[in-house]
Amino acid sequence: MVRFFDDDGMNPATSSDMNTRSTVPSPVDTAPVDTSGAGAASILVVDDEATIRDLFMMILQRHGYRVRLAAGGREARRLMAAERPALILSDLHMPEGNGWELLVYCRRHAPGVPVIVFSGSAFGKYPLIESWAASRVTKPFSSGQLLSEVERILPRAPARMLSQTGRAA
Repeated sequence: MVRFFDDDGMNPATSSDMNTRSTVPSPVDTAPVDTSGAGAASILVVDDEATIRDLFMMILQRHGYRVRLAAGGREARRLMAAERPALILSDLHMPEGNGWELLVYCRRHAPGVPVIVFSGSAFGKYPLIESWAASRVTKPFSSGQLLSEVERILPRAPARMLSQTGRAA
């Protein structure tokens, strides 16, 4: 059983609790999606394997995206507090804050930021939480498949941007 925690890490809930909780996100973070920096969209890549992070960064930068890297969900949340990305690519299975926890966090605090999750194992462990992802990709996949999903999802992100007032831009 996986435990999920609220932002402060003090209110644990089991994975079965997550499937019964309200699906209405709390718009706590209403900062606009970051698109600064020579017009390049910012993508946050979250994976506990450095080689995967570096490969994704190389592929995405080659196609004009700004990329930030996190080794797990906890680090990703810290980076998101400093700069909200236009898109998140996240592995599900990580020891330092897994992808399911990151999906829960994004649903509550960054509902306008799409998340593409990927995994080498079968999806369906937490189907409700996984359904919050903009896309699910099974490893292994090609750089073409990765870029195709990014380009399919990312153009929708600006329509989801929130202004400082919390209303759609």
